[in-house]
Amino acid sequence: MPNDIRPQVTHWLVFSIALSLAPILLLAIVQMAHGQPLTLSGLLDNGDLFIISAVLAADYIGTAITAARYDVRTSIGTGGCVVAILWASAWDVLIKTHQAAPTYPLSTIELWTFGGVLILLSLCRPNREDKE
Repeated sequence: MPNDIRPQVTHWLVFSIALSLAPILLLAIVQMAHGQPLTLSGLLDNGDLFIISAVLAADYIGTAITAARYDVRTSIGTGGCVVAILWASAWDVLIKTHQAAPTYPLSTIELWTFGGVLILLSLCRPNREDKE
């Protein structure tokens, strides 16, 4: 492991997490510009956070496959990300195909999914160092 992982963590936070949330931030700006109240369900009722969670999980899987070392921690992370992608995809389809689907509970589920993916990614980040 590198002695100083701060550059890697900063890179991950900026390019993987912060930029992936840009669509939700833009939606919040548009809602505020139109005088609409900012609510959790108003920002997340289209399943955007599910898509973001699935993309982050897919990025992890791609990174894990090309990692120099594939250990138990990386295997757990990869398996968890596969489950997260399937979970997020299923809920996203449910939101888009059922008009009567409630929005607030799904927003809560989106937040839990996104939080779970972030925790998984932070705990199980693949080792990108070259083999010695």
